[in-house]
Amino acid sequence: MYEIFYNIDKNFRNAEREAMVGVTLLSDARPLETEGARYYLSKAYTAPYQGFVRYLIDELQGSKGNFNFGKPKLERSFIDYVLSPTINSLLRFDETDIAIDYVLGNGLRDRTTHEKQKTFIETLKKTAKISEFDNYKLVSVNEENIRSLGYNAENFIGLLASNLKGSGKSVFAFIEGKNGEIKRASFRGRYNDVRYREGFVSIGIDARGHGAAFGMVGLEDVNSLQNHINTLIGKLEQGHCETATIHETANLSIFLLNSGKEIAKRNCYVRELYREYIKVYG
Repeated sequence: MYEIFYNIDKNFRNAEREAMVGVTLLSDARPLETEGARYYLSKAYTAPYQGFVRYLIDELQGSKGNFNFGKPKLERSFIDYVLSPTINSLLRFDETDIAIDYVLGNGLRDRTTHEKQKTFIETLKKTAKISEFDNYKLVSVNEENIRSLGYNAENFIGLLASNLKGSGKSVFAFIEGKNGEIKRASFRGRYNDVRYREGFVSIGIDARGHGAAFGMVGLEDVNSLQNHINTLIGKLEQGHCETATIHETANLSIFLLNSGKEIAKRNCYVRELYREYIKVYG
């Protein structure tokens, strides 16, 4: 969209707007390994601490001190773990007006949703029914069990699936209504480079989203699909090769001193599946 506006009016182009494009690239599951993405990400990472960028950061900091470590910048970890989660959590708690006000420069009126989100996800995990299959986890959350909390659990089902994916299996999670109807369903694949969504579509499921992270609509019965989905995921993941790079070392300090900075820099421009990791042995 930015490039459309820029092509219409060349005066629309400036460094701050390009930095914001870089932020949006990290706020969704999009490919980053392209020349265009690298350009916009570099603009975000080097954005000067002034203007709108300064406003975004200062509002998130609120009354917190910086402990003399200097002002935060729009580097990868700040965007991934502070900026994007804050905005996303506002939207999940249906505080859309507050999120819009923040982005439009009118201040951030609620800084509590990120922490509330963490607590709510832990509550969902405790109340969820989790069934283990060979190739995935099936997670069911009964809407009636959590209605008293006052939050719309449908807004968090994808986040719950992502949270449980850390156990090393793909996750199929859904909200079950009072009469057993499926209110919302979400899938998170174990591997980000496997085209799970295409596989689900091939068996008649209306899956919408990214290849390894998507929602499903129109589902009427999960029980009859459980084993079919397990077989499908097994076939999709069969023979998968690791795309991340693993560096092995016996001395972490020396390795980081020699190569740590360059690895960290390269990791800023790729998705998780293409990152470089360090394994210490001995």
